Amino acid sequence: ALHTLDLRETSVSDVAGCATLCKLYLGGCVGLTDVSALAGHAALHTLSLAKCVALTDVSGLASCAALHTLDLRETSVSDVAGCATLCKLYLGGCVGLTDVSALAGHAALHTLSLAKCVALTDVSGLASCAALHTLDL
Repeated sequence: ALHTLDLRETSVSDVAGCATLCKLYLGGCVGLTDVSALAGHAALHTLSLAKCVALTDVSGLASCAALHTLDLRETSVSDVAGCATLCKLYLGGCVGLTDVSALAGHAALHTLSLAKCVALTDVSGLASCAALHTLDL
């Protein structure tokens, strides 16, 4: 079965049918607006959506139980609720991100990038992320 798929900077706009993937790289797919088709993918553990500038909603990823690395740099995502299994989360350049309190208590989260999140003013909710050891502001 296909383990890794790299479709960076392509015209991909539909991600249905990738059920066996462990790693999916879709960075720079500017036409990608919806990743709900990835909901419940049991094997997916690494997902890059960096520079998918039209992407606003990743709530469907909360049901990806194995997801531990998520790259959302320079997307239009403004809500990061869910995905409790994340270890690494990259949100640098998400200029619409105003609140990270939804990450409070994420037990596994150890690396978080919030660089260039210019609308973000309060990160106090991260104090309860006991495993967090790398924070990029």
